[in-house]
Amino acid sequence: DFLEISLRINDKNKFDYGIFDTRDKFLFRVDRYVKKCSNMCDTVIRGAFLSQVLRIRHVCKFREEFVRYAVILMHRFDECGLLLDDMRQVARKLQQKYTINIYDILDRFVAEKAQLEGNYVA
Repeated sequence: DFLEISLRINDKNKFDYGIFDTRDKFLFRVDRYVKKCSNMCDTVIRGAFLSQVLRIRHVCKFREEFVRYAVILMHRFDECGLLLDDMRQVARKLQQKYTINIYDILDRFVAEKAQLEGNYVA
């Protein structure tokens, strides 16, 4: 597990918590997700993506934090070969089964990806 929770007591003697990605400590990139070219069936890769989105959602205190880490996760799974249609299938399942809406996060991911590739989306 790479997402860790940081706990501290604030000046009002209440707990504050947040998350941080321990992979950011390394000078090299750390990935541990299944690549699509590894002959794993698509449902396994989608299931891994779904479970990671749920995990991030449960540990994030604020929506902005969830959005930031979810977009990073989408970029990492995109590099592993997960297609946008697969991410949309997971988004549908998250909406139907867990009432978690990530469609706006998918839109942000698509816009960031297009910008990185030089295909600007209006």
